[in-house]
Amino acid sequence: MLAQVTLSSSESKRIIAKAVVEHSAIKKAVKEGIVIVGLGSTNAYIAEEILGKKIEKELYLAGYVDEKGSCVLHSDLRLKEVILDRGEISDARTMDIIPKMQSGDIFIKGANAIDSQGNAGVMLASSIGGTIGKIYGTAKARGIDIILPVSLEKYVPWNIPELSKKSGMGRVKLSTGVPVGIFPVAGEVITEIEAFENRSF
Repeated sequence: MLAQVTLSSSESKRIIAKAVVEHSAIKKAVKEGIVIVGLGSTNAYIAEEILGKKIEKELYLAGYVDEKGSCVLHSDLRLKEVILDRGEISDARTMDIIPKMQSGDIFIKGANAIDSQGNAGVMLASSIGGTIGKIYGTAKARGIDIILPVSLEKYVPWNIPELSKKSGMGRVKLSTGVPVGIFPVAGEVITEIEAFENRSF
């Protein structure tokens, strides 16, 4: 039997979120280590799955894309990122808890773009690289796992590492919305495809 399923953007993100919270490494880290759910539109759904309640998803963001192009949500309006420390919700912020994190801990970072090779990219609207710019070296040095939930609606028809070489706030002369750099992030990418293959929701 051949079946066709058409998903809305919110349905795609919910399916990805359900697969992420059932990920074996994440379930282990939730119980025994530290898990950071960074800000982002897909991560807002993950935060809801973890907390078991609805949140203002439009505020669980740092950057976003709308009809104006790439935008930044003012830091005063953003919700605090969800951080679990040995199964308990932590009041700490990302930059405060990163020094405690080790191999086996997890940073869930939503991506803004994915290419046909499965490379994930994060937009940088901060001139000093934002959250990913601050923690990436530490994560790679210590073996902290980076999980990258990203919907296929964020597909870009260009190799992201190559795109990263050509982008940058200081290079862009014209932009719809805020000019950004692109940071290729090495980690485990979870799209709708991986979510369906998981079949645990």
